[in-house]
Amino acid sequence: MGEREPTGPRPAGVREVKSAARTIEILEQLAARGNEPITIRELCTATDAPRSSIYALLRTLTDAGWVRTDASRSLYSIGIRALLAGTTYLDTAPLLKVVRPLMSRPGERLGTPVHFGRLDGADIVYLATWEAPGRGRETPRLGRRLPAYATALGQSILARLGPDAAAHLPAELAPAGPATLTTEDALWRALSATRRRGYAL
Repeated sequence: MGEREPTGPRPAGVREVKSAARTIEILEQLAARGNEPITIRELCTATDAPRSSIYALLRTLTDAGWVRTDASRSLYSIGIRALLAGTTYLDTAPLLKVVRPLMSRPGERLGTPVHFGRLDGADIVYLATWEAPGRGRETPRLGRRLPAYATALGQSILARLGPDAAAHLPAELAPAGPATLTTEDALWRALSATRRRGYAL
């Protein structure tokens, strides 16, 4: 089950605020690292920004709880405020209120977990999960971001997009597991098969 995140150009006449854009970039870099902290030097390289700017933003974000750091202030990772913001999204998204009560229907019929997610760029973001009773619990996926081409949920959405799916593929299809399709030819064949049968594998 999934949906596509609506996107669009910035309204005419509205300029990007550099410090705000850089703050978002820092948070996204930290979120992408998961449990692996990052150094200021690595952040400067990833964002192509001077150390002084990154350090000042990290201090502000740390003081506000969006970023956490170790005692030496040399390693940084995502903070609890990011979790609170994400939880608010999950609690208030109108579509999730509709989807959650329905997820048990296919799950009970098939005896399998059911996931709901949204396409965001080249990734699928997991927004809701229904666990099948009596089965071992999977690794929690709620809030996780995975390459869309490497998951059945992502492929089911890409298949619906047809040729437009190309805009949601990274430059390289890196392996995310032993069954990942790592060539565009194999992926397009899989998406075509998914459209014909109505579900992805």
